[in-house]
Amino acid sequence: MAKRTKKEQEAIEEVKDATVETSDKETVEENENILPKTKANPEMPEVKEPKKETKKVKATYKHGLNVRKKPDIESEVVEVKPFNAEMEVTEEKSGFGKIKNGWIMLGFTKEIE
Repeated sequence: MAKRTKKEQEAIEEVKDATVETSDKETVEENENILPKTKANPEMPEVKEPKKETKKVKATYKHGLNVRKKPDIESEVVEVKPFNAEMEVTEEKSGFGKIKNGWIMLGFTKEIE
């Protein structure tokens, strides 16, 4: 093993001195301030996930709108929504919109509200 220079050894000692042990009381107290609200830490506010963006649409194709199992034109049709049926889209993928019971082609819908 190569011998370290005095400058390298001093740098290593600096890093060691700056390192804080996790068992250090101050570190534990600091970490308690970033923990989410739990039984162990009831004063912390609950972290809520942002709501997903949804939009309402209605079917515009006069013969009805196919609801498919997957967002794919060749996927199995599980239902047909009638003309002007209103639905809530919770996710979009490849021109399809996810509704309660499957996927619809957004090209055959119109956004409402």
